[in-house]
Amino acid sequence: MARKATGGRAKGSKPNGRLKAEDIFVRRDGDGALVPIEVKVYGMKKTILVLPCTIGSIKGFTALDQQAATWPIEEKIRYVREHVTDPDMSAVGEQEITESMTLWDLDMMLIAAINAGGNQRVQTGKKD
Repeated sequence: MARKATGGRAKGSKPNGRLKAEDIFVRRDGDGALVPIEVKVYGMKKTILVLPCTIGSIKGFTALDQQAATWPIEEKIRYVREHVTDPDMSAVGEQEITESMTLWDLDMMLIAAINAGGNQRVQTGKKD
């Protein structure tokens, strides 16, 4: 079951106080799979489900030190395909994305996906 990006902390953890492992580790289900986070896509008034970005999930990306909108198109597509679970972008081929999706929509999904593992996760006390 997906969770909304409303702090990303374990239920009942407090925004202030001593940092605990459940405050910084991603959530996993009973089988050990990452639990998706529901995030809003800027400018679309829609939400998507995103797997949180872990250190292991970004291996091989070359432009992580740059703003996401300036990443090479191949890396944008790869990140979205690997992290966006609903709609299931892993089932969409790179060619279909490049021929059927606007760059703006791809960038907005990419930014929402990246923020789900960082900016959205650490916001304290804010509710959508």
